[in-house]
Amino acid sequence: REIIQEGLKFMKHSKRKVLTCRDLGSAFKQLNIDRPYGYPSSSSIKYTHLPGTDDLWILQDKSVDLKQALSEKFPAIPVEPALHLHWLAIEGVKPFLSENQLESIFEDLNRKTHEEGEEESMEHEQEDKAKTKIVPAVRHVLSKEARVYFDKLAIYIRNDFSELAVDKKRTKMQEYHQVLVSLKSTPSITQLCPYILSFIVNEQFNRKYEDLHLNYRVIAFLGALVSNKYVNLEPYLHQALPIVMSCIVNSKLSAEPSDNHWLLREQAGSVLAKICYLYDDEGKRIRSKICNQLKAAISDPSKSFMTQYGAIQALTFFGPMQYENYILPCLKAYLESDKVQGHLINPTLESVQAQRCIHALQFASCEYMRYCFKTTINQPEKGRDVLKTYTYLQEIFGDSILARSGFDALLYRRLNDIQAYDSRGGMNQTPLTNFI
Repeated sequence: REIIQEGLKFMKHSKRKVLTCRDLGSAFKQLNIDRPYGYPSSSSIKYTHLPGTDDLWILQDKSVDLKQALSEKFPAIPVEPALHLHWLAIEGVKPFLSENQLESIFEDLNRKTHEEGEEESMEHEQEDKAKTKIVPAVRHVLSKEARVYFDKLAIYIRNDFSELAVDKKRTKMQEYHQVLVSLKSTPSITQLCPYILSFIVNEQFNRKYEDLHLNYRVIAFLGALVSNKYVNLEPYLHQALPIVMSCIVNSKLSAEPSDNHWLLREQAGSVLAKICYLYDDEGKRIRSKICNQLKAAISDPSKSFMTQYGAIQALTFFGPMQYENYILPCLKAYLESDKVQGHLINPTLESVQAQRCIHALQFASCEYMRYCFKTTINQPEKGRDVLKTYTYLQEIFGDSILARSGFDALLYRRLNDIQAYDSRGGMNQTPLTNFI
C-alpha cells in the first residue's frame, strides 16, 4: 500500500493520469527497497537437463501434437506491403477518398490511447461524434451558361462540317475561329478545363487517333487553352500531355498514309514546347523527361519514320540547347543507320518519309547554326567551337548548311580568318564584329 501511494505521488508530479512501472520503480528507490525482477507464473515451470553437460538446465519445450496442428486452420497470409498514390488535396479541397478516411481513423486511435480508462474514452468518443459534422462530397455543378458554352465547344470539336454546303461551311468555319479566339481570352474557362480534356480523350480514344481532322481540332483547342493567360493547366497536365504526345509520336494519325499528318505533328510539337515552357520547373523536370522520350524515339530503329519526324520537330521547337543535347549527339549515327540508308535506295513510300526526316534534321541543324552565328558575334571566344560544329555538320549535309543558315561563303572565309587569328592567340583581344 505504501509503495502504491508513493508511486501515485510520482504519477501526479509527472502530470500523468496513468500509473506506470516507472512510477513504482521510483517508489522502490525512494523507500530504499530492492526492485523485484520477473513475475510469478500461473503454471509450474518445468526444467530439463541439457544432455552433454553436468549442471546445465533449460526450460522444457512444450510438446505439440503434429496431427492436431495439421488439423487446425492455418492463419491468413498477410498482405504484402505496397505503395500507391492518392490525392491529399486538390485546389485546397480534401477529396472524399478511402485513404483520407483511414487517416481520420488513425487520428481517432491515437487520440484514444491518451485518454483515461474505457469509460472516459467512450464519453470522449460520443462527444467527438456529436461535434463532428460529416459533409458529403459536393459534386461540381456548372452554371447554365458554362454548360451551353461547353456544348458549343463539343460540337466544334466533334464535327468538321465537311459535308455542308460552301456557304454554310464558311459560316461554321468563321464561328470555329471565333470559338478559338474566345478560348484564348476568356477568364472563366478554368472550371471547364477538366470537362474539355476528358471529352477530348474520350473522342480520340473512340476514334483510335485515326481521324486526322479531329486531331487537328484537338491540337488547335489545346493550343488556345495554353495561350490563355487566365487558365492554369498545371492540375490537368496528366490529361493534356498524353494527348499532345500522341499527336506527335503516334505512327498512325490518319486513315490514309498519304494524308498531311506532318503539319499536325509540327503543330503538336509547338504546343508541347509551350506547355513545358510555362509549367516546367526544377522539381518536376517535365522538359527533360519529355526530351529523353523523344530522343529515344529518334534513336530506336524499330520506330516508324513518322514517329521519328514528330520527335525531331518537337525537339526543334524546344530550342537550340535541346538540339545540342539531344539531336546533335545521335545525328550522324541516325543518318548512317541501315534503316535510313536502305529506304533511300529504294523509291517507296517509306523513302519519302525518310526524306522528310532528313529535311527536318537539316532544318533543325540550320536553325542551330543560325543561333550559333548570332551568339558568336557577342561572344567571340566561342568562334572555335562554332567552326568545329559547322565542320561536323558540313560533312553530313554539305555546303547547303551554311546557305540555309542565312549566311554566305564570305562569312565562312572570315570565320577561317578568325580561326587563324585564334591560333596566334589574339581571339581574346579583337572582337568578332571587326571581322564581320
